[in-house]
Amino acid sequence: MTDFTETDPPVRVPGFEVVHVDSWRKFARAINSKIGEIHSGDFVFRGQGDSTWQLTASLDRRYPNLSPARRKAVVEMLSKSFLDLADRAELDLRIGKSRRDGAVMLGQHHGLATRMLDWSESRYVAAFFAYAALTSRYVSSLEAEGAPRDHCVSVFALDLQSPVMSKESLTVVRASGTQNERVRRQRGLFTVNRTNFTDIEGYIQSFGDRFADELTRTPLYRFDLPVREVTVALRDLQEMRISHDELFPGLDGVARESMLREWLNTSV
Repeated sequence: MTDFTETDPPVRVPGFEVVHVDSWRKFARAINSKIGEIHSGDFVFRGQGDSTWQLTASLDRRYPNLSPARRKAVVEMLSKSFLDLADRAELDLRIGKSRRDGAVMLGQHHGLATRMLDWSESRYVAAFFAYAALTSRYVSSLEAEGAPRDHCVSVFALDLQSPVMSKESLTVVRASGTQNERVRRQRGLFTVNRTNFTDIEGYIQSFGDRFADELTRTPLYRFDLPVREVTVALRDLQEMRISHDELFPGLDGVARESMLREWLNTSV
């Protein structure tokens, strides 16, 4: 008997593979089987609360039909406006190698539309965000536990050493310093989508179609986990000290975790 199952039939497109994991306890084994222990450190992870959601950044969700030129102009306009207003408020936004990148990182966490997506070096942090997102979809954990088996959250794994990554297409921005404590706690980093695709999967599939011979291993996986496993997953993650109050500094994290625990304990 296998420790996990793939979708039936397997969903495989060039450069992108979807794997169905039928229980939380098989999660780590499924990922290790696909990306391998040796290459595990090359991958970063992102959790999403619905397996039907694509890897689409907030700006592309907000403006899905912009031409490439117009999209680039909107990105520049928003970044410049945010920096100008931050200067006026005498805010220091340098948290990485570039003040502009630092501004965009912080701005995204406060509602600025960007072409960045948050990722984590930890598969378990990613899984936490995937399952914690269910609080906005279900009244309580009891309701989530009764969800159909095919309702899933997802954890994406992206290979940063893959040829799909480049300065001109899909790149990574890392924070340094201590200003963004949230990023440090979450072992976070960001991808920046500079392509003409609104979703990362679309770009990677296109890359695989055109340059399949350059791919020695799959650059992107999506691991789907059942929604109904939410309680056991979040309880395990709490034991690992992965919770809102650990991942978010100050009262923000405490308030989020209080709400999550109430959601988990709700019996009606």
